[in-house]
Amino acid sequence: MPQIPPAEFYAIPLRVHTFLADVPLHDVWAVDLPTHRDGVTLSEFLRRANQGGINKLPPVARALFRLRLFLGRIFRLEAEPKEALAASFGSRLTPEDRARSSVVSGTLEGMFRVIYRFENEQLLEIQNRTVQCGPQCPR
Repeated sequence: MPQIPPAEFYAIPLRVHTFLADVPLHDVWAVDLPTHRDGVTLSEFLRRANQGGINKLPPVARALFRLRLFLGRIFRLEAEPKEALAASFGSRLTPEDRARSSVVSGTLEGMFRVIYRFENEQLLEIQNRTVQCGPQCPR
């Protein structure tokens, strides 16, 4: 997974650029996906991708991920702060964003909350004792 320059990310016309304009961008990574097919929406891609889940990771990555989650439970690192909903990026949604999203903001998907999911863009968020993060998945 190669890291890409922020300028390359900002060149893609995405809602997130204005939505989180005041949030520092720490890094950007590109994920090489299988062959592009016209007409495949983000929802369809996610449906296919989620059929494998964590079990598609290589054994070493799977073990490290499970170790991190195990230690997180022991040290309560995964606990969501009391003010999480008030601090959520979801509070920034406009009525138009809410209407356009195919998933209700705040819906849990695994460890993440969906902020929005448009046809070819989504913003997820995780808040715990170590981070408030918005992994964003375009096209």
